[in-house]
Formats: sequence, structure tokens, C-alpha cells
Amino acid sequence: MDWIREYPWVALAALALAAWALMSRFRERLLGFREVGPAEAVRLINDEDALVLDVRTAGEFAAGHVPGARHLPLDRLPERLEELAPWRERPVVVFCRSGQRAARAAALLQRAGFRRVHKLAGGLLAWEEAGLPLRRAG
Repeated sequence: MDWIREYPWVALAALALAAWALMSRFRERLLGFREVGPAEAVRLINDEDALVLDVRTAGEFAAGHVPGARHLPLDRLPERLEELAPWRERPVVVFCRSGQRAARAAALLQRAGFRRVHKLAGGLLAWEEAGLPLRRAG
């Protein structure tokens, strides 16, 4: 314990690291959904036939979206949840531009009883950064 007095910044850093690890471990439980990167999203799409749900605006969707994505803007999601009922037990990957709207959509889906909700970490920006394809309207 003497080392804590001698090196308080090291003790604080160790405590912060432990807190971060603990929060990371329980984050999924707290949020009710998992964040996945682009590679894991592709695996869910290809191997588990995940629903890809784009919650951006119509203009954003037309400008470029994940191939095969279903467009359902966040502001319309609550009233159209029943359209997604077949995916209640199947994987759903939700995304927006950067992740904020997708987090709200994922939480809404989880509260509505969807069991395998995943949010694309970093949104479409991360998808593009990973060099993955986009489909454009028109």
C-alpha cells in the first residue's frame, strides 16, 4: 500500500482502467443492445440473415446506404414497429450516420421485445471507412 502514496497517479490510472473495463463489460446489459463494428455487422448479415435497418432520413438514405438495408426513419419507427415483428427473435443491425439515432432506435427495439439488437458502432461513417460498399438511389 505504500506504493499508492508514492505513485498516486499510477493508482488512479489503475482504478480508472478497472472502472472502464467493468463498464464495458456491463454496457450491453445496461443498454439492452450490443454495439458491433462493420466486420461483425457483415458477419451477422451474411451468416445470420440479419435485418439491416437504416434509421436516417429519406435524403440521407438516397445519398447512399448499406446494400439490402431497409429504410425506416427514426421518427416513424414507433408507429411502424409491427412491420418488423418477424425479426423479434432474429438479429437486427441498426445504423444511422454516426450512431446517435441508431442508439435511440436500438433502445426502442429492445424495449419492444426484440431480442438480438445490434447497433453499428460509428454508423455509416464507420461502414464507409472500412471500405464496404454503398448503394445509391437512382
